Amino acid sequence: MQRTLLAVLIVFGSSAGAYEPERAKNNVAHEAAECAAYFLLASAAPTLGQSTVQGLRAKYTALAEVSIFFSSVEVTKARVSLASESMRREMKQDWSNFSIVIQKYNYPCLDLANNPEARLKYWLDTKD
Repeated sequence: MQRTLLAVLIVFGSSAGAYEPERAKNNVAHEAAECAAYFLLASAAPTLGQSTVQGLRAKYTALAEVSIFFSSVEVTKARVSLASESMRREMKQDWSNFSIVIQKYNYPCLDLANNPEARLKYWLDTKD
């Protein structure tokens, strides 16, 4: 995956008027850390089966790796921690309110987990 992300960065990193590669990488790193936090939090939900927990943790790991690839371990840890705290506040520390978090993060995070290269290309092609 890292080679593919790098290839996307090289190929699309010079689009006229688009985001600079450093800004695009930072945006992907931030989103990946936020989604890693979502999947980590979701994996802690009560009554989940072991296979579901493993799948959610695998997504967490993959997205944390994307974030680290474009930033650093230290920055990724901080971003995951902040995002986790924010999500817990959104659900008022109550699992019965987790649907609030699901509604906001599930589909965008699944898309990012399934195709981080597309998200990088999106940010590389984005113009202000």
